[in-house]
Amino acid sequence: MTVMQKPRTRQFRRVLLALLSLVLILKSRDLAERGVLRVDDFVAYWSAARLQLGGTNPYSDDQLSALHKSAGWTHPAPLKMYNPPWTFYVVLPFGLFSYPLARLLWLFLSVSSIVLAVDWAYGRDGSVPTSRRVSWGLAALFVPALMAVQIGQTSPLLLLGVVGFLACERRQKWLRAGVMLSLLAMKPHLFYLFWLALACWTINRRRWAVIAGGVLSLLASSAIALLFNSAVMTQYLEMIRDQAPPLFWLTPTLGTFIRGKLGQTQVWLQFVPMVGGAAWFFHYWKTRQLTWEWSREMPILVLVSMATTSYAWLFDQVVLLPFILQALFWVLAGRNYRLKVLVLSGYTLINGLLLILIAFKTEHSYYVWLAPVWLAGYLFLRARLQPTRSDAMPWTGVRNSAVR
Repeated sequence: MTVMQKPRTRQFRRVLLALLSLVLILKSRDLAERGVLRVDDFVAYWSAARLQLGGTNPYSDDQLSALHKSAGWTHPAPLKMYNPPWTFYVVLPFGLFSYPLARLLWLFLSVSSIVLAVDWAYGRDGSVPTSRRVSWGLAALFVPALMAVQIGQTSPLLLLGVVGFLACERRQKWLRAGVMLSLLAMKPHLFYLFWLALACWTINRRRWAVIAGGVLSLLASSAIALLFNSAVMTQYLEMIRDQAPPLFWLTPTLGTFIRGKLGQTQVWLQFVPMVGGAAWFFHYWKTRQLTWEWSREMPILVLVSMATTSYAWLFDQVVLLPFILQALFWVLAGRNYRLKVLVLSGYTLINGLLLILIAFKTEHSYYVWLAPVWLAGYLFLRARLQPTRSDAMPWTGVRNSAVR
């Protein structure tokens, strides 16, 4: 691609996204009236935002039920927004619109986040030996991403936070990198090893601006929530104390699996894998602290976190997408035809199996194998292809010629 073509390509994408958003806005009411627009998980965020804007309890069962019913929700129990209150800075604007329009705007935001993340993962200098269309095609096969978009979850924004942090850190924009942490803080338990690494790295390298950016962004987002409802923090803690969904729901995690085998009443078993993950990290940090590069270490941290966290859903694994693409890029860059066939076939079969399991409405606990499989596959390919430190992530802006 020539220098003249790159701006035209970017301009074309922007125009395409603008036209798509316009079409979604114009067609929102029509889609809702035809029953095409299904009420899904987004109704929890929309309803909570409505109540928060009105200064009332966004976790009230009665008020949530009324709003859910107005949107077309048919289940007897309402969905609740279990994200921390500082997440309201993202969802509040959507509470200003009717549910159909808000849902379609959220759809546009989710798709845009994934497109931007995949584009970042591909590498802006075009050094990855494959086309962007191939990278988008591989991303389109990734079932957790499709699921997150389909049911209206916040996970695509977490993905944007991951690549945003890495992009800012690479350019030494420390304050901006810290600001991106507010997106990861929407579901902080998914990144528990990242938070440990960030604390150790900040102390070791004295990058206090990153922490400052994170603290300031969390204070600002919390202030936005408190501005409309000064009691929201207390209301959230009461809701979590009374319901504690991570301790009741059968999510596809190793903690849930262990607890199911050894005793549902033993709550502490849910967190055993996290203790093991933390012990692994401190040993890992001890051996890597002097040569630590976020572009190389972030994939391992997030993959291990996802494989050992106490509470996560299948759609949360969308945050693994850039790292899985990274491993696929290594394969595509090589000359081993058999490995290419094996890896791409395996990637396709795994996602195909997920679609079958979802079609048969399999319980979430049966997906416990998936995160460890992603981790094992990534480790296998990284060890086999032996990427150099400068080639650790394709968005670093460094040529990938050393990948073997």
